[in-house]
Amino acid sequence: MESLPDDLLELIFWHASPVRYPTSPIEVIADDDGEQIFSEEVRSRLDIIRVPPMNFSLVCHAWRNLVLSCGCLWSSLEIYLDSLHGFDRLLLEALHMLRVWIRNSLDAPLDVHAFGFVFLGSQSEKEQILHCIFNLLLGEQHRWSNVSLNAVYNTPRIENIVINAKSLTHLHLNFDAGLWSVIPVTLDFSVCSQLKELDVFYGVKLILNGSQDFLLGHLNVLRL
Repeated sequence: MESLPDDLLELIFWHASPVRYPTSPIEVIADDDGEQIFSEEVRSRLDIIRVPPMNFSLVCHAWRNLVLSCGCLWSSLEIYLDSLHGFDRLLLEALHMLRVWIRNSLDAPLDVHAFGFVFLGSQSEKEQILHCIFNLLLGEQHRWSNVSLNAVYNTPRIENIVINAKSLTHLHLNFDAGLWSVIPVTLDFSVCSQLKELDVFYGVKLILNGSQDFLLGHLNVLRL
């Protein structure tokens, strides 16, 4: 393995890395007293050191340099938060893992599929962590490529979500805000000119500024 060229090693690492990190669905089990505990598998799944591609970097100095220099190895995020609700410690570990993951992705285009955001409008620690994760993803939108965001709002969101993602090709938004509420989202088509597919489902109020130049020559699929 030491004699393999870097481009071949990178390909091997890419194929060996899972598609559902950093936070795939987990199962919480109960001990004999009914207390909820986390299995070794659960703990390892949220430990950035123990999952690919990071664990490849522990083999040798050359592998570490390669793993940390290849942003494409970290460019896909499939995040499931449903099973972490009620466990603030796990949500904090997921947030830490996500920050490291995004940092290591360097400037690579990001594919993001995020599920399980539930905003109750409270000031709880869980709510704050969920907002941190959501805002962290929004903050990287300049690198978005294929993105799906799914959230439930049990309280109205007044703040407008603005999307100006030049590299964005596929966007799926599904915000469940109840029967009488919608979440305002401004999509700047003059910037998102590479968009090929747009899915806007429940709870989204799509705002288009009248002054925008609509450059949608690549748009093939539109679902509203």
